[in-house]
Amino acid sequence: MIISNMVALGKPKIKMLPLDSWMKSRKVIQADIDHLIPWTGVTFNRPGIYLVGDDCWFEGPYGNFKASKRQFLYDLRAKMHRPLRDVEFSLLKELKKHLPLSAVQLQLLYQEHEFRHLRSIHFDTAIRFRNFKKKIKQKRLENNESV
Repeated sequence: MIISNMVALGKPKIKMLPLDSWMKSRKVIQADIDHLIPWTGVTFNRPGIYLVGDDCWFEGPYGNFKASKRQFLYDLRAKMHRPLRDVEFSLLKELKKHLPLSAVQLQLLYQEHEFRHLRSIHFDTAIRFRNFKKKIKQKRLENNESV
């Protein structure tokens, strides 16, 4: 009812993202409770990060708190990003060397560069974690053999 009234009155649309992992953690929320500002506006009673106009908040299992609109829009843009093919990305980089790019092209190049950087960090971390687990397993086997 509230949502339909907001749309009917010409209010901004509601945007929602899933909660970040730290927003689900009781330890983190309790540790940072002094820095979090409680949200007293409309709630939907579903876990998630919401944006309605300029209001941004998150509803988690341990309460409702204000969130950064800027961070929300950054996360939304990152989740909606369609990666460029390698050919397109290299072509944009070459064009930038020789011609001034439009604002849209520069934004696309920046987003793609950032996306590829974050993806490489994610893959590197996953590989390191897998190798770390293998080392721990080997050490446990060596310790069991020596006993």
